[in-house]
Amino acid sequence: MGGYRFSQVHSHHVRMLLVVAALAALLVAGCGGPSGPPPSTGPLVFMNQGGSTVGMDIPNDGRYRSDGTLMVTNHDLNQDAVLIGIRLGGEEHLSIRAAYVVPVINESRYGGGLRVPPITGEDPVNDEQWAARQDLVGYQVVPGEDANILVVLGTDDPCGGMFDWYELDYTVGGRQYTTVALLGALMENETDPNCEPPED
Repeated sequence: MGGYRFSQVHSHHVRMLLVVAALAALLVAGCGGPSGPPPSTGPLVFMNQGGSTVGMDIPNDGRYRSDGTLMVTNHDLNQDAVLIGIRLGGEEHLSIRAAYVVPVINESRYGGGLRVPPITGEDPVNDEQWAARQDLVGYQVVPGEDANILVVLGTDDPCGGMFDWYELDYTVGGRQYTTVALLGALMENETDPNCEPPED
């Protein structure tokens, strides 16, 4: 394992780098601002708004850590939700390299720190899920159904980076909407002496 650690944090809690109580207050108020996420709109809703701590290897071998188990549900009764893009909010040095929708097999959702592409043979279920992945852009979530989103993350800083939330853009019936997941992450390099540790 390398020296990176990738930590998912619920944005209502105290982050390792900063306090995001103001972010939670914006959510409760139902409005966004220049320093916080926009309000969610439309019938597509993230099922999860939190996460757990997972390991993050240094992404220098052609394989990158993924953030997965991002489940969204289409609550529209009649029309498909067509995904058109996903982006990070409040990001520093982290970026999305790719985004997919992968099937849930045997209750395994894939992601949450797994490196991609997977090493063939290590986990047959992951191999099957990865082989069945579909590009996020253009994916149609039918009424009442879920989509399991897998995001592949990269960094332009050897010390890591962070972000505070996801914004998922989609259309229903020709109208565009955005739904927000208050799921942030911190990647840090604990072995490089030139990298300062995050503040408590």
